Amino acid sequence: MKENRPMILTNHNDLPKNIYKEISRKLYDSPYAITSPDAAFRTTSLINPPLPRTLWNRYRDSDELVIDAKFYLTTLFGDAFHELCCGEDTTEYQYEQKLSLELEHKGKRITLYGTLDEIRVLEDTFILTDNKTCMMRNLGYDTSIQYIQQVNIYQYMWRATNKITENTIIDLRLRYFIKDYTPSSAIHSKVQVSGPIEIVPVALMHDSAIELLLKERLEDHLDTPDRYCTAEERNFGQIKYAVEREGRQRALRVLDSLQEANMWIMQNVKPADQSSVFVQKRTEDLKCKHYCQVVSVCPYAKDKGYAQI
Repeated sequence: MKENRPMILTNHNDLPKNIYKEISRKLYDSPYAITSPDAAFRTTSLINPPLPRTLWNRYRDSDELVIDAKFYLTTLFGDAFHELCCGEDTTEYQYEQKLSLELEHKGKRITLYGTLDEIRVLEDTFILTDNKTCMMRNLGYDTSIQYIQQVNIYQYMWRATNKITENTIIDLRLRYFIKDYTPSSAIHSKVQVSGPIEIVPVALMHDSAIELLLKERLEDHLDTPDRYCTAEERNFGQIKYAVEREGRQRALRVLDSLQEANMWIMQNVKPADQSSVFVQKRTEDLKCKHYCQVVSVCPYAKDKGYAQI
């Protein structure tokens, strides 16, 4: 029988020793009392596709799982930003509130965990804030659906253990730290920002929508744990549509939706030439190539040749 050895953490980018040590420590760190991965979920894992979590739990104690430290570098800086935003709890502010919620799936009890970064109390208003880091260009897109779902699940979990009245107002927010902000870059950016910190409001989801979301996500993870990630999931939902012409190497135009691509053809290509023009769906598997921590053991990544670490 093959002896189990811990996962392998490489350092191909020659990160400083102390940074590498901190990343290594965090690989096995868990802020929650999770004793069995089959009976507990982090909220961030639940709202993401099941395969990465499945492979992580299956291979985390095996040297078949090979991860480079670069995958954790952005997470490390994100954690540092979270720590800087925290402080001592007061009557107005509460920080890093650990949350849990008991769920059930086919008779099996599941515990959901999460951490609410900040709660501010203003009379009958509770401002719940989740901290994020981003690049300036990211603020030019619609807010990530995963971020919206995450902070809404947090407020649902928080309300389950806190007494509130019908007059209570819940205000959800995302606080972004813009990693590449400089005053000069802000002046020339197409995205208007007031400084390195931006606050983005988040719409409150109805309880029934959150409960349906939790039900569907549990079904996805527990009933189809080895399901391959979809093209949208592998690209953070960023699917593009390229208008191509036969015999031409470069696309005529790349757009965000099939409808936009077809409209562009109608408006910019002569009817007699439209037979030689077609729309090609573009996916680049960005998450697989640059962000996925289980790429070395993922069957899809192996087939595509992404698992060469």
